Amino acid sequence: MQRFGAAEGGRLGRSRERRLPRAFLVALGLALGPLQGVGSADGPKPLPGNKPCPYPARAQAQHVAGPVWFTVELRSDGTVASVEIRKVPDRGLGFEEAVRACVGGWLFDPAQGGEAPLRSSGGEVRFRLNTAEESAIRGLLESLAAAWNSRDMRALGELALRPKDSPNFNRVDHPLQEQLKGGPGGESWQMALTRETESIRFLGPDLAYARQRCQPRSASAGATGGDAVDVAALDVLVAKGARGWRLVSVWPLGAIWVDSPRAGTDVPMPRRIKETKVEYPALGAQARIQGTVALECVVSAEGKVREVRIVRGVHPVLDAAALEGVRQWEFAPTIVGDLAVPVVVPATVNFLPPTPEQKPSAPPPRATRPHEVL
Repeated sequence: MQRFGAAEGGRLGRSRERRLPRAFLVALGLALGPLQGVGSADGPKPLPGNKPCPYPARAQAQHVAGPVWFTVELRSDGTVASVEIRKVPDRGLGFEEAVRACVGGWLFDPAQGGEAPLRSSGGEVRFRLNTAEESAIRGLLESLAAAWNSRDMRALGELALRPKDSPNFNRVDHPLQEQLKGGPGGESWQMALTRETESIRFLGPDLAYARQRCQPRSASAGATGGDAVDVAALDVLVAKGARGWRLVSVWPLGAIWVDSPRAGTDVPMPRRIKETKVEYPALGAQARIQGTVALECVVSAEGKVREVRIVRGVHPVLDAAALEGVRQWEFAPTIVGDLAVPVVVPATVNFLPPTPEQKPSAPPPRATRPHEVL
């Protein structure tokens, strides 16, 4: 693994809740290594003196860190003919443009006699905001995998945020084991983390959101062989308190969530053409529960809602009603280039108790798990 210079950490903008302290913004290290499955360890290496890639301003403003994976086609003299960006921490934040422009100007080992005129090589550029905090979050995820794979529920409970851990963030969701069972793997899947955490978005000095890719496998199949369970990644919300970083929420994701682009900066938000009104459920009327349920849904290329998940719930009764209602929505196809593509779309459902003259709807189907994708 070869290392290059240091990128500018710079000053970040405001987070959703509060500004990150200046001491938190550490100059990041930049590293390059062979990309698995592209080229080989004996392939062309970048020459010393190549210019480090600058940290994209939009990514800094959003406090996003993570690796950018790329592949290059090289001419015989070691100059770059083309750069393909294979994976970024988050789209629409300038990672693609920064690495493409930067790596496109690098020099690699020139071809030796008998080598093809064009050669392929690959690597990653790591963008980091705070190496110590990012390493601590990665360590937390590794502990999560060890506890879940051994089904050590006590150790799993120790990794969860407790109400007294942080005066700034006392939200505690359902037990971690219930959240992990709520994914497509159910109770049987084993968690095998990939080498790099795909992205970390700091929402404040003591709050972060991360996505960790997984190499799923069933418990019965063991480490090798057998059919893999469709858990492609984990989305986690973590908070830092008296016991260090701890888990608030964990969402196991199927491949469709990971492979579909998110509507927003680069992908247009699809137009909703059918919105079934989500009725206030009868079971919530007596307690007069209210609030806004935040969800995400995968909309197919045809505009149908294929999967829905809760991002921020209010109460199991309201969450189940929101899931059932959003499943009925329909959208116009999302066109990227000349093709209709599936996209991940955010959604919210606001619940207010009915007035005395209004009659609440019949109870919705019961969600069997707090974070189940129904």
